[in-house]
Amino acid sequence: MPGGPDIFLIDGTGLLEASQKSFLGAPLLVVDGEDHTFLFGVIRDLLRLRQKSGINQGVFVIGEEAHQITTDANIEKTIAFLKQLGIAVVHDSHVHVLDLCAGLASLVTHVVTQDRSLLQLAKDGRRVVLFDKEAVDVFTCETVISRFSVTPDAVPAFLALTSGPEHAVLTKREAIALLQQPGDLAGKIADPSIVSSRKIRNKLKANGDVILRRLKQFSPSGHYRCVDVNHEQLKIEIDNDDNGRLLATHAFYSLRRLLRRPAKISLVPQGVNFASPNFHVIETEMGLQSAVAELRASQFCAVDTESSGRDPHSAELYGISISCKQGEAFYIPTLEQDIKGVERGRTMTVLREVFEGPIKVFGHNLKYDYALLKRNGINIANIGFDTMLAAYDCFGDADFLNLQYLAKRLLGRTVRAHKDIVGPSGSLLDVPFHDVVHYACEHADATLQLAGVLQQELVRREIEQQYRNETLSLVKTLGDLECDGVPVDVNGLNSVRDSLADQASRVKEAVIGRVGSCFNLDSDEEVTAVLKMDQVLAKVIGFRKVDGKLLEELAIAHETARLLVRYGRCQKRLRNIEAVIQSVQNGRVHPVFSQTKSDHCRLSSVKPKLFDSDSIQDLQLCLPGDLRQFFPDSRKAVSILADEAGDNVLLCDLVTAEGCCCFRSILPLEDGDHFQLLLSMVTGISDHKLCRVFLLDRNAITATRHDFRIRYSSTFSWLERFRNETATNGFASVHGRRRYFDGLRSSNLEKRNSALDSALKWLLRW
Repeated sequence: MPGGPDIFLIDGTGLLEASQKSFLGAPLLVVDGEDHTFLFGVIRDLLRLRQKSGINQGVFVIGEEAHQITTDANIEKTIAFLKQLGIAVVHDSHVHVLDLCAGLASLVTHVVTQDRSLLQLAKDGRRVVLFDKEAVDVFTCETVISRFSVTPDAVPAFLALTSGPEHAVLTKREAIALLQQPGDLAGKIADPSIVSSRKIRNKLKANGDVILRRLKQFSPSGHYRCVDVNHEQLKIEIDNDDNGRLLATHAFYSLRRLLRRPAKISLVPQGVNFASPNFHVIETEMGLQSAVAELRASQFCAVDTESSGRDPHSAELYGISISCKQGEAFYIPTLEQDIKGVERGRTMTVLREVFEGPIKVFGHNLKYDYALLKRNGINIANIGFDTMLAAYDCFGDADFLNLQYLAKRLLGRTVRAHKDIVGPSGSLLDVPFHDVVHYACEHADATLQLAGVLQQELVRREIEQQYRNETLSLVKTLGDLECDGVPVDVNGLNSVRDSLADQASRVKEAVIGRVGSCFNLDSDEEVTAVLKMDQVLAKVIGFRKVDGKLLEELAIAHETARLLVRYGRCQKRLRNIEAVIQSVQNGRVHPVFSQTKSDHCRLSSVKPKLFDSDSIQDLQLCLPGDLRQFFPDSRKAVSILADEAGDNVLLCDLVTAEGCCCFRSILPLEDGDHFQLLLSMVTGISDHKLCRVFLLDRNAITATRHDFRIRYSSTFSWLERFRNETATNGFASVHGRRRYFDGLRSSNLEKRNSALDSALKWLLRW
């Protein structure tokens, strides 16, 4: 019905299933002895969907699948309630919902569903709206073809080939290649010899029966061709007093506001832009020369690499997308199977020459692209901008820094994530090549646009120079360290390992000597059994298994538990050192660094972990001096605290404590040191956690906190002023440097306090 009013067909299967899964039959809403919980879930989700999609005319469809999801009684209640509201319902317990929808399709302009098989109805001007809890995706005939490379009529065959157990399905590329060959799917399964690919032939022979069953499941039966519905009944005019009373009698008070007539909403297919972007693939020598000319004429470009994994040291490079102008991007494939008119070696040589020139390169998480390209012989000489790091400096503790979140937040643009096109366990190799091209180019284009927005944001926040000097400058440094490796003192590491092993052995002997019998100290079950031999501890433990946290709590007052905690901590340090030693190659380790793991600018790494708090004291002397600057230093942090607060008492105590980490004026600690305890207290660590970390009881923690407050009163007064000023300004500031935190503006008190603690950690470099 193009040009007429929007009429929606709502497949009720997904709404019924969502309510069943949400409440699992629990009677959470009972009125006059009748349970309305399931009904509430369905009606709530339907009314929300109506508001979100602008549904003013439509029909609710329930087929036989619904009766496999929930009880007949729940379905009858739902139908009766919808009819009372004034919403048309088509229900048949003996007909598949696909057949019902196919029979109604000619009457509607939109089909709303969670079932991908209904994408076959996205034709004749009709749109299919796929929805879930997180998003709504709109498909036209063109969108289906663009996304899946098949027409809506071929959707059942495509799903039959690509849905199901991994061993019994084809990849998306294989399915598209098969469907593009002449003939129908059933004929190809009956005679696989007509298929050119031996791999696909073998899959069809092995799984032909399964694929045909799925094809039947995803295809209309043709037995329910036409459904008669009165057009007047399709109008959804439900905002009236009668329906308000109906909701009230079922105790659905919170849904009253959802009865209002929704505004008309234009449901535009995702990725459809009226100013369509110019994305293309470089396939010929002429195309490559044109791309190079464009790059040489540009001062900057945004780059995004596509690869097989997240680790740049092991990932295989699939291709490179580049954008020099907004709305334009090109993709250069580097896999032999995707290359047509240009040899890979020729492409890499040309790119090497371009990126070693003056052009400024932008990226999102550019260090990954830098390291991956360098491993493939391409060195980026001029790091221009990193949108992830810019967002990190602008928004600090934002929940997300990924490209999708930032594009939506700052550009109002939806950009597909990797999982959106490959699925939870797929690969880009399974995705149609033109989809990979569009996905990659879209990321490069979005990165270029974000760079302009974030550049202005850095200037507005007066931190552009700080970003370039402190944050962006590390991209090349860390990227080179990842590729070239970090030199380590292997002999020193071995010495530390031997020392820790000896220390662990001594603690183990002390535990066994105290218990009086041998047992496995690394087994939670055996540790639990040993501790329960003490009657007092047995009552405290009860039926719980003793894990690390519980053991620390017990260690506060029990010597055996304290020794076990020391053993466990020693073993953890030993494992960390072993991991570093195991990753050494030719005297170097090749970690993957992250500048954004914490929200207060503390560097971290994996494979191996060089900055793990448990390993700091063990690793510092085994790594080069230029890397030690990134290790948190408790003495330096306390010194910064004393300087900023102008606390002469604390400064004097620091001088007196030269060579150790203990204040003479404070009672000594058996586990941990005074510097760490003071820093933990001022940065918001809870008393409960302090007890576990330092193995002190609440009274000792309270007394020590009191002693610190009295002795270092200037410091604690300054801390109060710092927190108030930071909360008021929305950023922390020291000596011309600033650090912004989104959480400082949050209405959530816990998030605001966390942001204030992070602000102090940033200032103390702790």
